[in-house]
Amino acid sequence: MKKFTTTVYFLLLFAAAGFCQTTYYWVGGTGPASFTALTNWNKNLDGSGDFRSVLGALPNDILIFDGTNVGGTIPAVTGPVTVTMTTNNIGQLKLQNNATVFMQRPTAGGGTGTFTINGDITDAPDLEVEAGSSLSLNSPSADGSVVVILGASATGSISGTVSISNSGSHRFSSPVAGALVFNSGAVFNSGGTSTTYPFGSSSQGVNLGVVFQSGSSLVVTSARSPMGGTSTHQSCSMMPGSNFYLRGAIVASSASGSWANLKTYGNMFIQSGATFTSDGPFYKIDSLTIESGCKLTTHTSGNTPILGNLTVNGTLDAPGGSTNLVIMGGSSPQTISGSGSIVVPSFTVANHSDVSLSKSIAVGTTCNIVGKLNFGTSQITGAATFTSRVSQTPVTFVGNTTTGSFQLTGVSSPAGVTGLYITGPGIAAATNVVGFSSSNSVINLSKPAVSNNTGGNYTFSSDSATLVTSNANGFDTTAGSVVVTGSKSFQTGTNYIINAATASPFGISSTASYYLGLGNVTINAPITTNYNARITGVLNLASGKLTIRPLDSLRILYGTDIAGAPFSSSKYVVSGLSGANAGVLRIDNFSTSKIFPVGSATSYLPVTLTPTSVMNYAVSAFEGVTYDGTPTGAAVSAGQKASIVDAVWTINRTGGTGDCAVSLGWPATLEGGSFSALAGSMVGIGRHNGTEWESPTGSGDNVANTATAAFGSFSPFHVGQIGSALPIQFKTISATIKAGVVEINWTVSNEEPGAVYTIEKSSNGTSFVPAGTVKSNGSGSYVFADAPAIISKIFYRIKVVGTNGVVKYSSIMLLQESGLNSISIYPNPVINSLNISGMKNKTSLRIINANGQPVWQQKTDAGSLSIDVSAYTTGFYLLEIIGENEKKVTRSFIKN
Repeated sequence: MKKFTTTVYFLLLFAAAGFCQTTYYWVGGTGPASFTALTNWNKNLDGSGDFRSVLGALPNDILIFDGTNVGGTIPAVTGPVTVTMTTNNIGQLKLQNNATVFMQRPTAGGGTGTFTINGDITDAPDLEVEAGSSLSLNSPSADGSVVVILGASATGSISGTVSISNSGSHRFSSPVAGALVFNSGAVFNSGGTSTTYPFGSSSQGVNLGVVFQSGSSLVVTSARSPMGGTSTHQSCSMMPGSNFYLRGAIVASSASGSWANLKTYGNMFIQSGATFTSDGPFYKIDSLTIESGCKLTTHTSGNTPILGNLTVNGTLDAPGGSTNLVIMGGSSPQTISGSGSIVVPSFTVANHSDVSLSKSIAVGTTCNIVGKLNFGTSQITGAATFTSRVSQTPVTFVGNTTTGSFQLTGVSSPAGVTGLYITGPGIAAATNVVGFSSSNSVINLSKPAVSNNTGGNYTFSSDSATLVTSNANGFDTTAGSVVVTGSKSFQTGTNYIINAATASPFGISSTASYYLGLGNVTINAPITTNYNARITGVLNLASGKLTIRPLDSLRILYGTDIAGAPFSSSKYVVSGLSGANAGVLRIDNFSTSKIFPVGSATSYLPVTLTPTSVMNYAVSAFEGVTYDGTPTGAAVSAGQKASIVDAVWTINRTGGTGDCAVSLGWPATLEGGSFSALAGSMVGIGRHNGTEWESPTGSGDNVANTATAAFGSFSPFHVGQIGSALPIQFKTISATIKAGVVEINWTVSNEEPGAVYTIEKSSNGTSFVPAGTVKSNGSGSYVFADAPAIISKIFYRIKVVGTNGVVKYSSIMLLQESGLNSISIYPNPVINSLNISGMKNKTSLRIINANGQPVWQQKTDAGSLSIDVSAYTTGFYLLEIIGENEKKVTRSFIKN
């Protein structure tokens, strides 16, 4: 169509040219018939009007093929029409009502028939193929070629099918960008064995002269690229949602034009045995599908950005030595699936991208996750390094945007921004960087620009990567979701979503520190921690139990509530227990009521703390009340358990001062026989003061199974009857050798009159025999001498029998010739004071931090020692103990 700006100008031109435009219908039958024969065109579809005359055969005539009648006679003639083409030009050509037209050269005519569509003065398209209609250029090379050219002011609109076939050098050419448009549902078939580009070379058509809209298709079964011959020219503008099909035994390579280099595609399908070898880096692909028996090989460098789904039933690979990066950069959820093979040098998931793996991929050099990657049960393998990125340092470039363009242009030496997000004037929200070209000064975007801007400042940064797994091995280094053999870096703040039961839920970096730094963590299945961890975001316990291993701590740094409430017996945090060690849940920096949904392996034992100021607390719980409040202590008697809840809550304050209300909950199954009948007013919380259990205080609800009391000091707690304390506590016990005699000393509290202490010894620590007895004298302090001393090693314990017949044992002591081996430390992990016992004679001690640096040392003649470690940095330490004759042992401990 001609484009005039004013009606006045149009009328003047019309008068000056003596403009005459006539519409004619094809009445020449199915042919073959001459396109230029005047009697094959009539003003009426039924042939009853005037034929096209010599004087009327003007270059602005409108010619129509109508599929309902191509013969002009009655009855109507229908069917495919074959027309022979010589050089000709008209105003408009239209195919309507399911018309099918084949254009070919006269038999053995040779040469080229150039068919020019000049355009007319109406707003209608000048080359129009309606839906259901088709136009084909079809001549063997012996007969010549047909070339269809849009004039400088002509446009084309294709809703049906346009094809190039046979061996002639046929083509469609558009001299104006965007003049020829394939609408949704339209198809262009580029077939045959032509040595000509279907839309011309850079000298035969303009860059982006042909537009494939969303839903249209470009089907290539010939060896020549429809994109043109060079990296600087792209004949077709493949809009998002358009489709490119490479089919048959076709090898797309640089030998047949430029297919990939700096090209933009919609959806790409490699089918029917085709092979695509990239002649350069892509600018963009929407979805990429590689069928079985097909192959796409990326370039030796640059990027292959994919904004939709990646389906590989064939092969996606790269040439040897390639550094090409496959980047999943879409802003809507993407999947990687298929039964084929993906082996690429580098792989990235961009910041605003959400990618699900339904197949494993192998990566050779680098793997960067900036956005969200759901591994499912698939894996990333290969020799690559792996990094989950968090808060990339922002960088800024100056550049230009053009509305609708997927590029930021005029950028000076862009580098290092692939996978990050971009903000700035003209940039749509949630836009990723999917590539860049330093030589062309451009940055490729995942979304088109929304406005024109020149010289704007653009910032590039990243949020936090999110890793999702349904692998039973979690992030185990040899069997989990990431099993690359290169180094791994799970950066602090990485988010996790765990959808399967696993004992390896979190990624451990190759150079792991004392703890893992986690962002948001969502638990959708029973899991067990695999490291100490600190959470800077939100812990969401959506489903299943979260077990914290013994010696592990899970620390929430900023007082954030644990999401997923209400918690229950099937959804809580388990304090894993091994010996004296329990898994710890810690929440820092909170001043409002906070629930710690902890429990044992079988019982939910929640703790709610309401501080009066900002405080930090570490909490664990275990079943079975012991006299000293530790998991390995001697259990209280059955009679004593009758009036208590048989569980211990260990609550340690790690920061802050003042009182804090403590509320404890428990299941009815842990209540003693007489406890269950107590009124709520008789139920309280008792604290172990380091020596003995104090009488419970506060108030309770023996229906809801909760008890609350305020405390200013923290240690183990239990729930019991108010006004009753647990009796007989061993406060201290020691065994030393003096003058060849073993001297055993002990002290107790809450002593019963008439109690009898039996000293027992053993050579193996399991089978004990009496060594003597001592009756209670009310002093609470006792000594017993056992002679003769000592064989290679000997174990001692003390048994006490109350007047009610209740039996209780002390802890077991070991004496042996090597004094150093009997040294023990407790508690471990430690918060404030580390206690050392079992030393003899002169001993040198030294504490070394995780960096190998001494942080404390001392010599002592004492048998026991307490060291204040409250100011030590949280982490792993070694206690080095050197006795006489330079004999040395080490003990490790963890400072919480």
